Amino acid sequence: AVVSTQSTGALMFNRRDSPISRKTTNYLDLVSATFLLTCPDPEKLYFIKPWPCHTLSLLPLLHQALPGIKELFMYRSIRPSVASLKKLFGYNFVELGDRTVSLLPVNYRNIWRKIRCGKGDEAYSFAVLSCIHAYILETQDRDDIKAYSYESLLEDKEAFTLGMLQDIGIGEEHLDNALSALEKNSQANSDMISQLESRSRVNDLSVSSEVMEWIVSMARDELGIKIDSECGKLLGFPNQ
Repeated sequence: AVVSTQSTGALMFNRRDSPISRKTTNYLDLVSATFLLTCPDPEKLYFIKPWPCHTLSLLPLLHQALPGIKELFMYRSIRPSVASLKKLFGYNFVELGDRTVSLLPVNYRNIWRKIRCGKGDEAYSFAVLSCIHAYILETQDRDDIKAYSYESLLEDKEAFTLGMLQDIGIGEEHLDNALSALEKNSQANSDMISQLESRSRVNDLSVSSEVMEWIVSMARDELGIKIDSECGKLLGFPNQ
């Protein structure tokens, strides 16, 4: 099975004082049952796209429940990430920003309480950067989680797909099938798309220069992450 941890500087979060899920096997049966439900055929490869930050906290349990899994971390630059979320959530964007942060692990919620500001853009930027920060911390003592940027997919779909297949042990003969799958809209006619179409749209999907300046400063000072101030591209990102 292959687990993709999407999402996403050392501060307040390491293997010693990390969330309780790293220190207990109380939820091991639940994790095992979840894998059995989502990956019923042991002869097949499965690609699971889970909730980002929390999955990184659960990695020890995931490996216990299903030895041999491989993780991939998929991410996107900050500015287009926030623009995409504005498009997705419409005029509920501001309200759902705080709710999104409230679902993060407590370490990150504590940071947000200290620096909280803005009307949506900042909250979503912080949520995205929290996932990235969790990934960076996870890679401090391991180098076997490969990171892929959405921008690299847009730049060269074939090279992106071939590299990913090789990393997870799938032969090049399956490349054409994978590229065909990329052309399909897996969310077409889904409940999420229906809800999106019924929401009031946000006309301005931009992220202001002032907000980007705050994001760059916050990422550096609170999370130790360096990003480009123009598009929010991550600089010096590990394991690309």
